[in-house]
Amino acid sequence: MRETLAGVLDETIAAVVLAVEQEVPQYRAAPDSPVHKALMAGVEVALSRLLSILGTNETALADSSELYVDIGEAEYRSRRPLEDVLRAYRIGATTTWRGFSKAAVADDFSPRDIAALAEACFAYINEIAGASTAGYVRAQAADVGARTRVRVQLMEALLAGDGHTAATAELGRRARWTIPDLAAAITLDDVPETLIDEINDSSAVLAARTDAGDIALVSLPLAAAEERFLLRKIGEHGATMGTPQPVTTLPNSLEHAQMLARSRAAWDLPAVGLIKASDHLTPLLLNNDPDLADQLQRATLAPMLALTPERGEQLLETLKYWLLHQGARRAVADTLAVHPQTVSYRMDQIRGLLGEALEDPEQRFALLVALMSRTPRV
Repeated sequence: MRETLAGVLDETIAAVVLAVEQEVPQYRAAPDSPVHKALMAGVEVALSRLLSILGTNETALADSSELYVDIGEAEYRSRRPLEDVLRAYRIGATTTWRGFSKAAVADDFSPRDIAALAEACFAYINEIAGASTAGYVRAQAADVGARTRVRVQLMEALLAGDGHTAATAELGRRARWTIPDLAAAITLDDVPETLIDEINDSSAVLAARTDAGDIALVSLPLAAAEERFLLRKIGEHGATMGTPQPVTTLPNSLEHAQMLARSRAAWDLPAVGLIKASDHLTPLLLNNDPDLADQLQRATLAPMLALTPERGEQLLETLKYWLLHQGARRAVADTLAVHPQTVSYRMDQIRGLLGEALEDPEQRFALLVALMSRTPRV
């Protein structure tokens, strides 16, 4: 059997190479190219090995398994999809069987021998395909791990304000992320690591799991398609976006995102989805120093804070919207969904509690700031 098949070995090798190059575009190359030469050498080694073990008790790969693992790693580094690699193996198996079976039939092999040859061919190709797959996956995992580490390093450098250094630029190149002039930080709440990897599929986003939490940086302005992608990935998870910042002041963006995240529940903001600091600048500013806000509230609103909670809240809400609507009774009533006469009644009570404060412009401003810092409406 071996002698018969040896006679068609060179012809079968050439047929396999031709079939793979015709059927898998990733392998199409000029005859003198490295890709063609590597494919020819690989097929020659594989079929020569197959021929040498036919009719023996030797295992399919034996000491050569690492060779095919290395081939798989090389295929990953060449950026060929694993699907194309496995397709090439399948085409190789079919073409090899076609060439060998034609010679076997011509030489009057018995049906049993032909069946054994078919089993040996396909089992052997499956073995080397499995080894190459293992090598491909190993290289892929190592690459992902390395890129993850680089992303974390790049993230930490940018969040330290080192946006324009040569070292940061090199990290950006290795992470395959173009460092923008303008960006924003996003904090991600309790997201799985797989989601961080998926978010990184966007060229506008850099995401990483850091000591400061799960964070994404987005290049600005964010294209509509990229924003839809990001929102779709965030889905039912919570995320807060900080203010737009030059890349050298990204720490400010992260601080604003974290401030907004801490206030999310207290301000009755949606628990899931993306909220942006740029949509809540006033309450963020007013609540930047909670102690000062508390001091201002106690200094300006003390008479109403001393009332029962239910009554006090009614008057505080009424005063806030009276100040926001500059005393327009109908607008206040519409906002609070009450009768205008109710607004007048409550304002009479408030004037009795606050006295001349409502007549002084500076004190009215202080009252509004205190009210907005106490119960932001966003």
